[in-house]
Amino acid sequence: MCIRDRRNTVLLLSTIKAMTDRGQSFVSISEQIDCSTAAGKMMLTIIASTAQFHSDNLSTEVKKGIREKVQQGFWHGPYPTGYSKGPDGVMVPNDMADAIRWAYKIYASGMHSYIDTAKELNRRGLRIINPQRPEPRMFDKWNLAVILKNPVYRGFVKFEGQLYPGRHQPIIDEETWNTVQAIIAKHAAKHGRM
Repeated sequence: MCIRDRRNTVLLLSTIKAMTDRGQSFVSISEQIDCSTAAGKMMLTIIASTAQFHSDNLSTEVKKGIREKVQQGFWHGPYPTGYSKGPDGVMVPNDMADAIRWAYKIYASGMHSYIDTAKELNRRGLRIINPQRPEPRMFDKWNLAVILKNPVYRGFVKFEGQLYPGRHQPIIDEETWNTVQAIIAKHAAKHGRM
């Protein structure tokens, strides 16, 4: 086993201790460390701590880069249904944008549940396309709930619970968004009492 593959110092040391408690010893050939000696144990701890530091530092830098990108209004991660990557890196509405508009319009009437809205979209022949799964799928209450609660459709991007104005064109206007969110909150309160 190569020690650099073990990014968590505590996990590595507890694994070595468990091996030692069973009468087994750990020797790393690539780092030439024998954990049956005091010097070997010290070297193992130093290498494991250094590997974890590099891993933690990389994670911090990646998050920092994502946060900066989002604060500038760019999307990060897989594109949401209804959007594709534009030539300048800014999302643009795609063929699925009309399905998103219909979903909001139907639900905003206040006369349909998630399931009823999904059935109506499916009845109209609309399907949801996920970039990770290229085959079209039927709308259901789960993917509809995600769509109706996602602020990306009113022009925002989100990272770690924070909303930032996006550079992309909203698919849903503010009034429709607010109407839908009020209906969702009303239904949630009603179900909470039940």
